[in-house]
Parts: sequence; structure tokens; C-alpha cells
Amino acid sequence: MTPKRTSMAGFTLIETLVAFAILGLASGVIMSVISKNPIKIAHVENLRHATAAAQSLLASVGNEQALNVGTRRGQMSDGTGWSLAIQSYDDGAEADEDSKKAPVTLPYLITVTATSGVGGTAESATLTSLRLRNAPP
Repeated sequence: MTPKRTSMAGFTLIETLVAFAILGLASGVIMSVISKNPIKIAHVENLRHATAAAQSLLASVGNEQALNVGTRRGQMSDGTGWSLAIQSYDDGAEADEDSKKAPVTLPYLITVTATSGVGGTAESATLTSLRLRNAPP
């Protein structure tokens, strides 16, 4: 006679320990990612805020801000620092005979830098653009 085999359902102790070890490693990795996330969020928020401030300031040049050569610095009401530099633009090309006439418009290079530092970390955004102004008669 052969003895009957009875099958037992379930996991062995080793299988259970390995499952808990894998679960512990995975939760450790997830916790390290989650714990670094608020720092990254602060950096991204500061960069977003600085970029929005720089875009706003750049849009005001020629409208609210005069298009005069020079550098200006200031601070917005929320504490965002800014710098605005306006300079004459020269593309370096030599003028030929046809272009020796007085220009109708003059190009200006505008560089805006805004720095936002909410939460102890500071981020800055720099935007550059060209604007045209009518040449004086």
C-alpha cells in the first residue's frame, strides 16, 4: 500500500519572510521618493513664479515701462526681485549703400531676470526679447 498524500495549502515561513523583505524594500524606495517631493515642489513653484514675473515685466516694456537704454532693478509687492536691461541691438552686419539711409525703426535688446525665493530656495528666470521703437525724426 502506498500512503496517501495530503496537500496543504498556504505559504511556507521562508516564502512569507521573502515577501515581507521585498515589501519592506519597495516601501523604503517609495518613502524616499515621497520625502524628497516637497523640496522639488518648492523649486518648481519658485521657478514658475519667477518665470511668470519675468513674462509680466517683459510684457510691460514699451507699454508701462519706457523703452530707454539702461538697467533697472526692483522688487515686486510679493518679494520677487527683478532686473531689466535694455540696450541698443546691433546684429554686427556691415551696412551696404542702400541701408545707409536713416532707419525707420530701431531695435532694442531686452533682458529680464526675475528671482523668486519662497520657502528658503531661490530660483531665477531670464527672458530675452527684441523690441522695435520708432526712430526719432
